Amino acid sequence: MMSREYLKRMYGSPAAFSECKPGDVIRYLEKGLEKSGTILWVCAPRDLGNRYIGITYIVTPQDSGQPVVVSPADVLMSE
Repeated sequence: MMSREYLKRMYGSPAAFSECKPGDVIRYLEKGLEKSGTILWVCAPRDLGNRYIGITYIVTPQDSGQPVVVSPADVLMSE
């Protein structure tokens, strides 16, 4: 497991409140396909240039090792 400090440096500050939390297994949509994975980090809302980005989940998919960014709107179910 990666350290909390490393994850904060990589993905930014953690969200203070979230429906899902690190370690939760979720089902989500990615490019129209249903996938599942484990939440690694919950990113706090932030500004990126002139865009506002809400809470996002960094998820390790069960079918590959590369983490992906998942919006809460794309989460189908938390197990």
